[in-house]
Amino acid sequence: MKSLKFLTLSACMATFFITTSCDEDDDKQTTNPTTKKEATVYGSSNSEEKVSKTEFSEDENGENETNEMSTYTVAYADADGIYYDSEADILYQNDRSNNQLRAYTSFSAETEGSTIQASLSTDASAVIGALSPLQNGREIAKSGNKIVIAQSPAGASVVSSFYIYTKTNDSLYLSNIYISPVLLWGIQLEGNTMYAVEDQSNNVVVFNDFFNKGVAAAISADMTVSIEGLVRTHGINYDADADVMVLTDIGDASSDNDGAFTVIADWNSKMNAAGNGGMIALSNQIRVEDADGMLGNPVDCAYDSRTDKVYIAERANAGGRIMAYDVPNNSGSESASYNTQFSGASAVYLHKK
Repeated sequence: MKSLKFLTLSACMATFFITTSCDEDDDKQTTNPTTKKEATVYGSSNSEEKVSKTEFSEDENGENETNEMSTYTVAYADADGIYYDSEADILYQNDRSNNQLRAYTSFSAETEGSTIQASLSTDASAVIGALSPLQNGREIAKSGNKIVIAQSPAGASVVSSFYIYTKTNDSLYLSNIYISPVLLWGIQLEGNTMYAVEDQSNNVVVFNDFFNKGVAAAISADMTVSIEGLVRTHGINYDADADVMVLTDIGDASSDNDGAFTVIADWNSKMNAAGNGGMIALSNQIRVEDADGMLGNPVDCAYDSRTDKVYIAERANAGGRIMAYDVPNNSGSESASYNTQFSGASAVYLHKK
């Protein structure tokens, strides 16, 4: 390397009357590596003792895409909501088999194919007042040290509730229970605002000042809007930075090919324009169905605004799939850009790197 620099310098000195600054040009030569957009999608299963982790990457032009799925074994077969806290390196999962919230610390150190052990778990029998313990939990959401599980109706109950857990250094404990005014499935927290889908409907429900409702209380919604064209929503993901809302539509739960998802840009302005009790028109959405008939019950979703991709947990088709779609400019049918079978796929969570 030193010899090369000497030759370069000599060439510059010998031809200074032609080249104004060969040294300067040499100094300015830099390498411009291709910027990668990387993301990790975590997945739950409600039929196998598995957690999935799929690494995605592509360059700044949306090309040279790569993906790789790893799986890990857990001690229960029925799980739903999943969340990865990258700052604390903790993976949270809703264990439906035992009605517990599980926390796996130092998750990034786990090796592919290994059996992982929860470092913290909630008390399945925990109650507040006369309210019942958690049963039939679905999606989870996290804000600060609060983790929320949406409970679907269980047994003879015809109501849903939010079960709120508090994380300390060495414990996870039940701190609040809110009785919901609507049936619940997918939920999303943005700070102190809770977004939820109303199951068996096409409605999105918003709860403001969510964590200040009391210890045990029946709460009411601050905003409810319906989504035209949507039959029965399950999955929800709101990207606050991009102001984009993504919702899934499972259609007829018994069908394995009638599902879809919808992308609503400028969500806040469209929600506010619709007003409480109003509807967001189909013309204000991008509704996507699968061109190959592989969306049946898309039960959960995640959205990456950097790549304009939607990730889906598809439960009905082929027993379960983790899928990805490039969002088109207009409504229509699209083939998945990524499609891998994952039995019992029940939830996904996206971590942007």
